[in-house]
Amino acid sequence: MKKRLVIDARMVFPQTHGIGRYVKNLAIGLAEIEKERGLAYEPVFLVGHKHPGLLPNAFEAIPVRAPFLNPSELIEIPSQLKRLGADLYHSPSFSSLAYSPCPWIATIHDLNHLKFGNMKQKIYYRLLLKRFAKNARALLTVSEFAKSELSEWLLLPTSQIEVVYNALESGFVNQVQISSDSARKEFQNLAEQKGWKVRSGEYLICLSNSKPHKNLPHLIDSYVKAAGPASLPLLISVGPSEVAIPANGQVILTSHLNDIEARLVLAHARAAVFPSQYEGFGLGPLEAMVGGTPLLVSDIAPHREGLRDFAVKHTHWMKWLKSDDLTGWSEAISDLAISDPAGMRVDPRFAAARKAALDRYSVKRLAEHMDRIYTNVLGMKA
Repeated sequence: MKKRLVIDARMVFPQTHGIGRYVKNLAIGLAEIEKERGLAYEPVFLVGHKHPGLLPNAFEAIPVRAPFLNPSELIEIPSQLKRLGADLYHSPSFSSLAYSPCPWIATIHDLNHLKFGNMKQKIYYRLLLKRFAKNARALLTVSEFAKSELSEWLLLPTSQIEVVYNALESGFVNQVQISSDSARKEFQNLAEQKGWKVRSGEYLICLSNSKPHKNLPHLIDSYVKAAGPASLPLLISVGPSEVAIPANGQVILTSHLNDIEARLVLAHARAAVFPSQYEGFGLGPLEAMVGGTPLLVSDIAPHREGLRDFAVKHTHWMKWLKSDDLTGWSEAISDLAISDPAGMRVDPRFAAARKAALDRYSVKRLAEHMDRIYTNVLGMKA
């Protein structure tokens, strides 16, 4: 009988971002390995009872009533682990347990809430997450930057923390075509449906959320300072109640974009803007670049790490900016001294960089890396 590996997937929602996307890609990759050569263990996923069918049907999915990060998970998750006869539990987020009937491993993506969160979140990190992480059989994270931060916070040597990178969605393997009339019509239909007054290739896009570290007020201030008659509209993927915008109609807010819509909006933008002060990895800029959209991006270590394959000399695909440089962002938005998407996408250097990034951050590589960790912790051979 195979040993049972239970993975928490309750954060996978219909409109998944961040950690939920990480877990969904992990499930997809493990399903591919299972089909190709089989797994030495049996993965079981804990899923939210409201959205039980969002993962590959290759594995058992157990609906759980305790919502993600709800205090009731402290009782229900251990109960499920015991009932399922779990040999190993993987928490791929900062959701932590005070007690587990089996060994566990943890993936902590960043220390965002410890740095930018409220008092309740900081107490949670210090009292529950820290103990959970230090007692994990394997402690994982998603970048060398996050590894260094965790090492310092937990007073652990970096050798005890392993980096397992995020994966790009399979949809990014095929670039969205934008040059044909039908492609532009598809985008314009979406724009009309959403009520955006923008045209293909004539707007800036910021796919983000309104958390403090995303730095949206700074971006909007920079945009207002840069705005003039010829300025391109700025589309931001947050709701009207989440951030204050000027009344000139040039900043357009839109929330609830699904993955297909997000890829379409990225592909048809003149440039993507990511002004974050802090990230654990920074998947958004990487997705934009792989999709063939030039970047205005904050110069922080995780962005440099994630975009390393595109750091080709003598190109103008990206403009690096200090996250707090209001004048710098304003001038960059005004000038847009970066490559146009059409020219960038036919550059052989871009094609080579894109291929390297797709390999480095592939779903298969994520799953194979985690498979080696699972089998090692379980004391098995792959």
